Amino acid sequence: CVKAGAYVKQQLGFSDVRRLQGGIVNYTTTLKKENKAIDQVSHFRGVNFVFNDRMGESITRDLPQLNDKKNTTQQQEFDTRAAEALVNSARQEKDTNYELYQYAEKLSGEEYGVLKKARLDAMARFPHAAHMLCGPIQGKFLKMLCQISGAKRVLELGTFCGYGSLWLASALGKDGQVITVDRDTRAAEIAQTHFNAASTHHPDWAKIHLIISDTGEFLSLQNLQSYEPFDLVVLDADKKGYAAAVDSLFQAHLLRTGSILVADNTLWKGAVLGFDKAGASFSSEHWIQREQIAREEARHFALSQGTDPDLAEREAKQSVKSERRDRALLQAMHEFNIKIRKHPRLDQLLLPLRDGLTVARVIDDPSSS
Repeated sequence: CVKAGAYVKQQLGFSDVRRLQGGIVNYTTTLKKENKAIDQVSHFRGVNFVFNDRMGESITRDLPQLNDKKNTTQQQEFDTRAAEALVNSARQEKDTNYELYQYAEKLSGEEYGVLKKARLDAMARFPHAAHMLCGPIQGKFLKMLCQISGAKRVLELGTFCGYGSLWLASALGKDGQVITVDRDTRAAEIAQTHFNAASTHHPDWAKIHLIISDTGEFLSLQNLQSYEPFDLVVLDADKKGYAAAVDSLFQAHLLRTGSILVADNTLWKGAVLGFDKAGASFSSEHWIQREQIAREEARHFALSQGTDPDLAEREAKQSVKSERRDRALLQAMHEFNIKIRKHPRLDQLLLPLRDGLTVARVIDDPSSS
C-alpha cells in the first residue's frame, strides 16, 4: 500500500491518496456491521478490488461526487491513470514487442471514443484481468474481417466488458446484429452500460444482444435450433470447450460456406511450443518437475512473508492445482489447433497476434462434390 501510494503520487500526479487502516477488506466488513446502507456510512464511492482476482465488491453504484466552489456537485468518471500504468507496465515486462505494438496501435486507425472509454473502464475495474481485452489492434482486425466479408450476423462467445463486441458492432451497420454470450453477471452488467452508450452515440452501429449464460448451455443443440446461421463467430470463452463449440455450430448448421470462425488465445502464452511435430507433449517427468517447482516456489514465498506453515502448505498445494489446470488448458488448446488444421470444412490461418488468433473460413463439404 505504501509503495502504491508513493507511485500514484510521484509518478501519476495524484494529490489526495489515503491508506485504509486494516485494509480494504476489513474496511467493508466493518461498515456492514453498522446495519445501515453502506453508502450512508462510507466515504468511499465505487468498487473495491481484491487484486489477486478480477472480482470487485460494489460499495455504491454512483460515481464519486466532487463539490465545486458553488457547493454544487458534478459526477466524476473513473480516473484510469493508475490502472492503465499498471497494465502497460505488465505488458512491457512480458512482451518484447511492446513498443512495436504501441507503434502499430497509433497507426492502425481510429479507436472511437465509446470504445476507448470501455477499454479504460475495464482496465480501471479489472486491472489484473485487462489481458482479457482484445486490444485496439485485434479489435480493428475483427472489424476489418467483418467489413471484408460483408458479415451481418455475428456470434461472440465471451463478452467480458464488451470491448470486442463494440468493435464488431461498429462494422456491421444498423441492419446487423451481434449476439454475445458470457456467464459473468458482473462483467455483463458493465458491458451493457457500454452497449447502451454506443446505441446512443452511434445509432448506425449494429444492435448488441447480450445473453448471460454458460457457453455449454448456450451451445446445446436444442437452444441453437432457434438461431439462423452466422456470418462470423468469435470464440473467446471456455478454452477447453473450443473444439466442442465448433462441433455444435456445425451440427446446428449455424456455420455455412463462407462463414468465418475466429478463435482467440490459440498460442496459449507460447506454451504450445512444448509440443513436438508429432503432437506429443512434454514427458510426464517434465510436468512432475514443473509441479514440484511451482509447489516449492509458492511455499518459499509464503514463508518469506511470515505466513503460518500450515497456510503456506495450502498455498503450495493450490499452486500445484493451478499448474495442472494450465496444463489441461494447454492440452485442450493444442488439440483444438490440430482439429482445426485437419477439419475438412475449414481453411485456417493461425496468426501470432497477441496470444494467438486463429482465423478459419468455412469451405464447401468435399464429400458432397
